[in-house]
Amino acid sequence: MDLNKTHEYIVQGLTLNKRKAKHIVICGGISGLLAGAINILFTIQIYGQLSFHLGQTISILCMLVFGFRAGLFSALIMSTLMAYAWNNPFLVVLLGLEISVLYYLKHRGLTLLSGAFVYWLFIGIPITYVYTSFVYDLAPDYSILLLAKQLVNGVLYTLRWHLSLFLPAFGCCLSF
Repeated sequence: MDLNKTHEYIVQGLTLNKRKAKHIVICGGISGLLAGAINILFTIQIYGQLSFHLGQTISILCMLVFGFRAGLFSALIMSTLMAYAWNNPFLVVLLGLEISVLYYLKHRGLTLLSGAFVYWLFIGIPITYVYTSFVYDLAPDYSILLLAKQLVNGVLYTLRWHLSLFLPAFGCCLSF
């Protein structure tokens, strides 16, 4: 583990000029609005109020194509729209943190699918459990169902991104 290389990479990522800032706002903003619209308008209902939302795929794609800051900005816009629609501000923290962890793990050598699994299993699910335990009065079996859904959903939209690389309409012009 080369800490100097990691530190140098982080410092380079923090430099920002007006052109980069405009690029981040435009690319991240458009993809965040699109991802939020997909999450709100095209949810897949599972059981009760549990549903799959696949808009985070666009924020992940934005992170990969336009960089970490644009991806994070996209995720924050998308999750803010979701938080407003579903009255759950916790989504902003959870999904913004996911993009940050995925970016970090990707640069540490993990694939996105592995990174999503690691994030949801070791960070996302425990944080969600603590949050729902204090905020909501959920039955234990419903809590387990909610946490399992979070893991499956996180891996599912990352897998959807991976599969889109094999489709000519989405992946032929992308080289990662």
